[in-house]
Amino acid sequence: MVLLSCGSWLTKISADEIPPSRKVVPAEFAGSSEEATQSDLDLSIDFGAGSLKPSEYLKSSDEPVKQPLLAPSNPVVEETEIPPAPESPALVPDVSASRIPESGQEVDLQPPTVDEVIEEEAPNWVNPLVDNHAFLWHEVKSDVEILPRGSSGFGMTSLTFSGVSFGDDGPIWGGGKFDWHFLSGPRHVDVRSQTYDFAYEVNFATQLNQTWGLHLMLTPTLSTDMDNKTSDVFRFIGGGLVSHQSSEGIVWLGGVMFLDRPDIPVIPIGGLRIYDGNVELDLVIPRPRIAWKNSTDEEGDEHWFYLAGELGGGSWAIERELNRKDVLSYRDYRLVAGIESKSIDGGRSVAEVGWVFHRKLHFKRFGGSTDIGDTAIIRCGLTY
Repeated sequence: MVLLSCGSWLTKISADEIPPSRKVVPAEFAGSSEEATQSDLDLSIDFGAGSLKPSEYLKSSDEPVKQPLLAPSNPVVEETEIPPAPESPALVPDVSASRIPESGQEVDLQPPTVDEVIEEEAPNWVNPLVDNHAFLWHEVKSDVEILPRGSSGFGMTSLTFSGVSFGDDGPIWGGGKFDWHFLSGPRHVDVRSQTYDFAYEVNFATQLNQTWGLHLMLTPTLSTDMDNKTSDVFRFIGGGLVSHQSSEGIVWLGGVMFLDRPDIPVIPIGGLRIYDGNVELDLVIPRPRIAWKNSTDEEGDEHWFYLAGELGGGSWAIERELNRKDVLSYRDYRLVAGIESKSIDGGRSVAEVGWVFHRKLHFKRFGGSTDIGDTAIIRCGLTY
């Protein structure tokens, strides 16, 4: 049942008797000639009562009501120009994210691993026996070395400067070297307070095959106190060494080094070298050595501790009193303890302390030999 309100009268009729409403034109079509009105009735559905009932009485039954209707089933659409679709990109062949074909070959775009970087930066052109300083019996290239005078009556402080001038990538390389020695004593010998070494070192190192290696060195040197300018100043220093790797981590060494010193003209080199990633044992004359790796930092540099023995000293052309030309040689033996840092580019830094004994001064023409007392050694420097 539906209740209709019209003015002030109420009429009760059935739902079947409700006449269809007149056509109502939506607002957007209000400009047309047809403008429909709707009876002053607003219906709502009450689902609880199950019937239709008026929701609101309108003030005037003659006032037209405009109500939007649903869009017509066949709406008229204004034609507009549709822009053309963008051109589709050319098809890209399916390739791996890490490899791109180039001229029929694949190019690896993956970044190198840490091991590959270290392998590229490490000095791989030098024979391992050279890189591990089994041949160069005094391997420190640039350093400060102090031998206190103390009660021994003779002390010496040495500054060493050197650099590579060619052949950084081997197998032949060379560079200059300058040593500056400050002498203290001895009191009873007329020796100048400073001596000098001017040298140029040339090296050749190669791996002959998988097991045999060769290293040759030539170092012409001028050693003088700058007062003696005779032929005594020239020293021809050189040597050669052959290595044989009998098994993994075991290398046999043999060779000779010519020092051109009045007290030690020639020195043999020989022995056995055993090594792995954490321990190095050099049973080699004239520089035995044992080393342990302590740590490896984030950049790949290794830090080692070592004990070593070595032969020290040198020879210089000097001028003594009464214009006498002579050659002074100094010799000692050393036991040192040190720490060493090895960088992945092949450079090393060392710091050492030790005991120096069996020291001797030798004069080639005047004065013979003189024994002097023991002392200590402090040294720090770089090698490469």
